[in-house]
Amino acid sequence: MSNVPQLNSHTTTVDGKKIHFLTCGKGEPLILLHGYMTNAATFPGLLEYLGEHYTVFAPDLPGFGTSDELLGKPTLEDIAAHIGKWIIQEDFKNILLAGVSMGGSLSVYLASLVDDRVKGYILLEPYLGRKTLKLPKGIMPMLRILTPFIDSPLTYGLGTKLWSSQKNMEFLAHHIHVLVAGKNHDRPMAQKLAILTSGTYKSTWHTLQLLLDLDLSKQINVSSKKAILLMSSKDEMLNYSKTLEGFKTIFPQLVAVPIDIDEHYPTRPLTVRYLETHYPTLLQNVIKNFDQSWATTIKSFFTHLLE
Repeated sequence: MSNVPQLNSHTTTVDGKKIHFLTCGKGEPLILLHGYMTNAATFPGLLEYLGEHYTVFAPDLPGFGTSDELLGKPTLEDIAAHIGKWIIQEDFKNILLAGVSMGGSLSVYLASLVDDRVKGYILLEPYLGRKTLKLPKGIMPMLRILTPFIDSPLTYGLGTKLWSSQKNMEFLAHHIHVLVAGKNHDRPMAQKLAILTSGTYKSTWHTLQLLLDLDLSKQINVSSKKAILLMSSKDEMLNYSKTLEGFKTIFPQLVAVPIDIDEHYPTRPLTVRYLETHYPTLLQNVIKNFDQSWATTIKSFFTHLLE
């Protein structure tokens, strides 16, 4: 393709901690927050496509990618506050704030910190909390017992050594996904997940414990700004109805735009038949509720998923 916006890598420091972020394109700022066990490099094709309409900023969250860990055992509020300081330090304004899965959770906390700098929110398969998880029977109790032990200084030394091996990462990523999603993915999927499993040992397991304890359902009217929920009722990990109900309470102006995929992190393209059948309707629904710039943003998201 010609005239494809260039992807650039940057680093800065916030409170003495390095934050790495990718940028692409020109225009109003769009900040894209990645999910659990991933990093900003998860989205290269999407960043370049969105970069045709916006200046996209995709940070590695603390402890993931090449961004520094925060000291101690930070909460999700601490992580959001760190990103909020970065947003203020860079003086971003009139932002479209997009969050994927855990990135959607962080968007809720960021809304209470930098809402005056945000134009609107895009929530892609966002995680509301443990009550929305669809896990095989017995998995949640087991995880709640094991995770505090794994997220312990007693295991950090051995865990870090295991975490540094690509072969071990493929094995762990594959079996974690089978355990949580109940699907026996093939080896290429395991390799892909291993590449995305870019957090440090400590950050990965500590963040998992935070997510298992999370409950955002009590957050009410956090922002009156426009918000779009992109989610499938077939999501393999999250309950669609509970997620929609919860985020409508948080963002009263939220509009749901359903998508038809069964994976929490889409890893295979949707069919051309689906595009021809449903895509025009999806765009029409967006255009009815938002201005053209929003429609362009959502089109970019869907185009990336459908390619």
